[in-house]
Amino acid sequence: MVRTLAVVAALAVAMAGCSAVVTTDDGGRPSTTATPAPVPSDTATAAPDPSLPPGVYANGSVSPGALGLAHDEELRGQSFTWRVEYERRNRDDGAVVDSVSKRMRVGPDGSYLLRTERSTGERQTVYAGETGTYLRSVFENVSTERELEYEFDHRRHLLTPQSLYRYLPSDSATVTRVRRGDRLFYRVHVTTPPLGVSNRHPKQVVRNYSATAYLTPEGLVRTLAVRYDYRLRGEAVSLSLRTEHRRVGETTVERPDWAAELARASTSGSTTTATRSTTESPSGTVTGTTAAANESASATSAGGDG
Repeated sequence: MVRTLAVVAALAVAMAGCSAVVTTDDGGRPSTTATPAPVPSDTATAAPDPSLPPGVYANGSVSPGALGLAHDEELRGQSFTWRVEYERRNRDDGAVVDSVSKRMRVGPDGSYLLRTERSTGERQTVYAGETGTYLRSVFENVSTERELEYEFDHRRHLLTPQSLYRYLPSDSATVTRVRRGDRLFYRVHVTTPPLGVSNRHPKQVVRNYSATAYLTPEGLVRTLAVRYDYRLRGEAVSLSLRTEHRRVGETTVERPDWAAELARASTSGSTTTATRSTTESPSGTVTGTTAAANESASATSAGGDG
């Protein structure tokens, strides 16, 4: 009798472990492919499915660490364009609390051009190449340009691995195969706030949580979009974040004129910091005269990733 009950219990666990990965085509017509659960063992672990991206399991579990490693590996030695949009907006009057927009182009040689715009009105551009790393900041029509001291490496600016850890951990994600033409993506959708979100403050209340990632079979995070509302100390806020990786293997980077001027000044032993009163044309060209150039190349550097 005890053996019979054990068999029945094992069957029940196996059936409960079954899940389904839904496939949709461009027309949105779903077809369901059942994924059988592994035979239960003494230690219950999610078995990797070779047809799914690394860190994504058919039972709805998502391991941000494994996915982040696969994502980094897919971008290693590749050119690409990365973009992130972050915004917090007051839910009562719709006013923007703060926002940051970043766009970075990474070339095949590792050079990169990063542009950052903040809701404060400040704009920063970082260019890094073989000759060095250079920062240009513009705020209230004043431009400051200088050479930075840290070694150029675009990975120090990327936020995708941190975003995966904060927004995508789950044991109940919905995983869907999506075909766009001849390309296959995996849509991972999470509606339960991870601890990194829900426990950020003991009095914060999180609602309407949604995190959706589109992944390649190899683990590249093509898109990650996060939205949720929270209330803290009487303030009601809607938060949104969207990060994208595009033009993988197709992106080129050109050194801006202002960075070339700084490189020449550094080579000739001149100062590598300039402050200008600027007027920007629609094309982004800056006109103006140097008002001061009083910092040496050994001045304390500031990063442009904010």
